[in-house]
Amino acid sequence: ILFSPFFFNNIFNFAFFLYTPLILLIIWMFFGQKYHSYRLRWLYGFLFNWLLFGLGLGAVFFNTPTNSKLHYSHLAKNSTFIITINDQFTTTNKTFKTVGEISAVYDIEDSIWKKANGKVLLYFQKQDEFPLVYGNKIISSAKLTPIPPAKNPNNFDYRSYLKNKGIYGQSFLKQDSWKLLSFSSP
Repeated sequence: ILFSPFFFNNIFNFAFFLYTPLILLIIWMFFGQKYHSYRLRWLYGFLFNWLLFGLGLGAVFFNTPTNSKLHYSHLAKNSTFIITINDQFTTTNKTFKTVGEISAVYDIEDSIWKKANGKVLLYFQKQDEFPLVYGNKIISSAKLTPIPPAKNPNNFDYRSYLKNKGIYGQSFLKQDSWKLLSFSSP
């Protein structure tokens, strides 16, 4: 948290932070044999821990979906998306709920489809006959909204729970806001 403004705004800052102790360790291990005294062994431990800390930060940075340049949150907000259904449907009184993976976003300015990625929580308006199953691809122009935070303190934080699963947005799809592109049998 303390270093996050320094690391996560630029990959070059992160690389500098990670490779500086690595280079210093290599120089010290191979060229500084006369400095291997008991008095300076804390320096070796400090550089090694700095390197491990940097590797841990790198693992977090590169495995966070929103840090990808292809994540849908960096592309057009109110656009058309191609979404693959990646989970079984859960039925409620008014909706069918599932998780979808965005694979492309239509860029209105350039009039082209751009490759994208990212998971979204989808709520479909309930219908008598629902044609979707796991693996189907749909096209939708519905608005993607961020997951709202918990409203009461010390309550279950559903947004953090979904964030840990890589889901950062949700969409409520009415019957006329999506179309089936490809059919996949269960």
